[in-house]
Amino acid sequence: MRLIVNADDLGMSREVNDATFALIDQGLITSSTIMANAPAFEDAVHRAQEFPQVSFGVHLNLTQFAPLSDPDRLRPLLNEDGEFQNPLNLSALNRGLATAILDEWTAQVQRVREAGVNVSHIDSHHHVHMSWALLRVLTELQKRLDIHRVRAPKTVFLQPMTPRLHAIRLRCLAWKRAVRTPYPTHMTDTFAEYETIHKLHVARPLRFEIAEAMVHPNHPMYADETTLLRHNAHEIPDLERVSFWEV
Repeated sequence: MRLIVNADDLGMSREVNDATFALIDQGLITSSTIMANAPAFEDAVHRAQEFPQVSFGVHLNLTQFAPLSDPDRLRPLLNEDGEFQNPLNLSALNRGLATAILDEWTAQVQRVREAGVNVSHIDSHHHVHMSWALLRVLTELQKRLDIHRVRAPKTVFLQPMTPRLHAIRLRCLAWKRAVRTPYPTHMTDTFAEYETIHKLHVARPLRFEIAEAMVHPNHPMYADETTLLRHNAHEIPDLERVSFWEV
């Protein structure tokens, strides 16, 4: 099986950038997605030029930091400080707000491209691109900017399969089919946290052709994940590590 190890949140802070590029330099991370409206964006795109073998995508954002486009058009999504808030509240979504989100995401992708990064794919902060309510916005973004690679939904779990997890898996597979319908879109066969992919594959080799494992370097909630990545990669030597350009 081929495995993409993608680091989310590149550009969130200098500390996140340092941790991510250190793991890239060790060959443990093969891909990363950049937050175009984050504080350490300039540092991230500058250092990305040093790693042409790594795929760099855009981490579409609607839940943190200030928007790049007109904040007045995005007002329902912003807090009193003019920054995106989490969780994302789409109760006010209408045609005007959907268009504003499309323009904001366009600005985020364009900022990464204009910084000299060859954008490989898109995913999103807190997985907001997988919202059914934003499906048309996502596909319009792909058409507008000619983006063919998108992060797949999660379809494998560490927990035993329950009726609830089975229903979630079916919804994720339906979303995956829906995204591929209006525009030619390439996705991995599955996606999950690195810990999930690692533990499942060690227990019984996964039979996918290509999978994506997500990591969050320097995130306190994911310290064990980074330790697992750094010290236990040898436990799954039959995996070929590739970038998103292979999708």
